[in-house]
Amino acid sequence: MIDNGGADLTPTLRTAITLLEAGQPDQAVSSAHFHADKMMRLHGVDSEQVLEALKEHGWVLWWTGEQDRSITKFKQACALAEKISTPEIHLTLVTQLALLIAQTGQIEQARKELLKCCNLKINPEDQCRLFYHLAQFSLYLGDIESAEKQITQSKTAVESLRKGFYWRSAALHAEIQKTISTSTKAFTSLEEIDAGQLEELVSAVIIRAPESDPVILLEVLEDLREFLESSPQSSMVQKLRTDSEIANLLGTLERHDDRIIVIKSQIEYFSTATTLDKIQMKLAIALAHTEGFDFSNSLETYLQCIRELDSLADPELSFQAMFQFSMLLDQVQKFQEALHWLRLATEQAFKTDDLIGTLRAKGITGIVYLHQGKSDQALPYLREALERLPPTDPYAANVMKHWESFQAGQKCNCFNTVEINRQKVRKQIMSKSPRGYLRNVQITNENNTWKIDFDFARFPSAEMLRKIQTLSQEAKEKYLD
Repeated sequence: MIDNGGADLTPTLRTAITLLEAGQPDQAVSSAHFHADKMMRLHGVDSEQVLEALKEHGWVLWWTGEQDRSITKFKQACALAEKISTPEIHLTLVTQLALLIAQTGQIEQARKELLKCCNLKINPEDQCRLFYHLAQFSLYLGDIESAEKQITQSKTAVESLRKGFYWRSAALHAEIQKTISTSTKAFTSLEEIDAGQLEELVSAVIIRAPESDPVILLEVLEDLREFLESSPQSSMVQKLRTDSEIANLLGTLERHDDRIIVIKSQIEYFSTATTLDKIQMKLAIALAHTEGFDFSNSLETYLQCIRELDSLADPELSFQAMFQFSMLLDQVQKFQEALHWLRLATEQAFKTDDLIGTLRAKGITGIVYLHQGKSDQALPYLREALERLPPTDPYAANVMKHWESFQAGQKCNCFNTVEINRQKVRKQIMSKSPRGYLRNVQITNENNTWKIDFDFARFPSAEMLRKIQTLSQEAKEKYLD
């Protein structure tokens, strides 16, 4: 399936997608090019039809990986829109161009394209969007002063309305303020807001997750949780969504003990949660234990969930519990038990005609056999999973990795002690370091010497840096030296 990147699917683009999915990228590009030439001949260069065709050609080039040519087409479309279209259409095109340029890593160039639009005579909603994206790019570039100014302009443009994109700006403003000062409490200036506005705010903060610094966004979400607790208009669902996102970010930052505390508080706090809801939360705890290398507690929690599900007749959740449990058993090299639970998981998937679940179980079954050195038994399972799972499925990637290792005559890294210990060092540094600083840790080996590089969301004081370095040295000596 082609990700259309937000493009409106015109007949021309639908034709291109059909060709791309049939494995014919050259024909897709040629088709879009031919259509653009046809529009020029029929309607003249300065026409709405040519503008649309240029955009279509740009999208097809982008989908085929020809980013430079795609950006050139979008620039041509922007120049034509400035000449023949409304300021709003021109701005929409320039914004799309800037976002594509940003995806190539050229954030400064993306910002420059948008800055050209600052004097356009556009409505307040479009002004809000323009300055939002400018503030976003400035934040990524570390130009916090400009980001603060631009996000204030974004909010001011629609302050009286307080709806729609305003809340996206409020969410980004909170991140910018946290970047400036950890002591600033987000959302306190909003004062009283109604239930609908509160829902928009929660959604706006949560959808920032894929593109935000996890350290900063975690602090924003924790402030949002406090704001929800103090607001009479907030709902239990909003608090649950916020807590769930906080738990996810804690996992991203390897703070699994804190993550487990948050999930356990959800189980205790949300009185309306059903038994199945609580089991789902316990499965999240089991996964957090696994990712924190606390295998004994993880095994125990999975078994508890499976026992509780025994009398509830929910095959979908039962499959999830058994499938995850079997993967953990494989990880701790209890291969026969893993195969037993994979068979039981497959039975649950059959009950709901869950083809994807069945194929995932087959793929993991192949991997378990491969881990035992039983390649003759492994290959049929691996082959079927690879042939029938969608390439975008996360488990398909794991199956492919094992398949390729086997074909190359190599062992996988699943039980590589050095690799496992490297992960333990990273986890210990990330989980034990003071909060609010470390975004990531890279551990590499150069000339038989381990090197640890820190990726900071905020650069720590000299004293704090010494603490993190001492912690890193202790972890390295424990697991790697």
